[in-house]
Amino acid sequence: MNAVPPWQLRARFARALSDTYAREVPGHATLVDVAARVDADVLRRDGDRARRQDGIERVRAERHAAVRVATPGELREAGQIFAALGMSPVGAYGPGDAAARPAPVISTLFRPVDPGELARAPFRAFTSVLAPGDRRSFTAEHRQCDFPPELLRLAERAEAEHGLPPEDARRFLDLATAAFRPSRAPVDLTPRVLDLDELHRRMADRGVATTGGIQGPPHWDGPDVLLRRTSFGARCAVEARGIALTPAGRVRYDALTAGTDRLLAIDPVLSRQEAAAKVWAMCLPATEAALARQDLAYFTYHATDPAARRRDGLGPPAGLVGLLHGGWITAEPIVYEDVLPRPVADPGTADPALDADWLAGVLDRPVADPVEYYARQRQDSLDEAARALGIAPIAPPVAPPWPPD
Repeated sequence: MNAVPPWQLRARFARALSDTYAREVPGHATLVDVAARVDADVLRRDGDRARRQDGIERVRAERHAAVRVATPGELREAGQIFAALGMSPVGAYGPGDAAARPAPVISTLFRPVDPGELARAPFRAFTSVLAPGDRRSFTAEHRQCDFPPELLRLAERAEAEHGLPPEDARRFLDLATAAFRPSRAPVDLTPRVLDLDELHRRMADRGVATTGGIQGPPHWDGPDVLLRRTSFGARCAVEARGIALTPAGRVRYDALTAGTDRLLAIDPVLSRQEAAAKVWAMCLPATEAALARQDLAYFTYHATDPAARRRDGLGPPAGLVGLLHGGWITAEPIVYEDVLPRPVADPGTADPALDADWLAGVLDRPVADPVEYYARQRQDSLDEAARALGIAPIAPPVAPPWPPD
């Protein structure tokens, strides 16, 4: 009898958790329904946008969980369960600035790291743990998760054998869904939508206001980048994803955030999203092609059909920009799969010992660097395009200095 592979376990778990969440968290089912209607309208109006955002089926299925555990031991157990689902820890994130004295917290994102696996079953789990020895935030909100020994044994077996027989798979999923039920464990679940601003408007028409507005980049005339998110009351949030930014793009993003703060200080009548849109229009390229040329965002590159190339009788030009301009290769955006780093209100509240190495030691498995992940995708595609064209390796673009001289 064929085993149920990790991606199917992951897809089934995501569906089961979503169904449970819809039953137990008021408003979640309504949010998912409105998001589906928005996505359908975007698909009819602009099918290419849906395709370049991973495709409508993936967006509809996508769920992003937020899990809070109390101890390093629980973090390791959670990591074992996610490993059975084909999910690896990616990135290390420090404490946020939501409280005056944020507790020492470190987080990582468990997710598939292979693009094909993400396309098959796009489930993520942003998992946070309190620092050992710090008890000031151990309240009901941070109650312990209950991972039964049988669940952990099945998880270890699923990881070792790359799946489980059908009967064991059903038992594993029943136990995992029960362990992460929102009424029993500190877990939140967020769907994805193609047009966050339209969803925001439709929820407002239903009398449901956001709490805290839209977080992340503004709505503007250029491409969506990174991650935008909004919440509609407790434990009811939705997100929209854009293109992954390079390190140079992240530097630019931080500069735009600081510029938005300065503009708000001058003109406090503006909302943050309005101020940000003004700053972005002045300081960020408004096309995917320009983002690619200036090394501000990550793309994969693909050799085109010869009929689509310019007929000037010459062979491929040297350099990425010339290849793009001549139609020898095309660029497809790499969608951002991770979370935004949390700003730290007071560096003195962060424990420098809580880093990726600490996480890797607790989890007993490596923690991937998200920047390396996107850079590898880009370089692999450039190498493949060069082979298809029969030319020397193609170097990635070089970012111009910022701020400009």
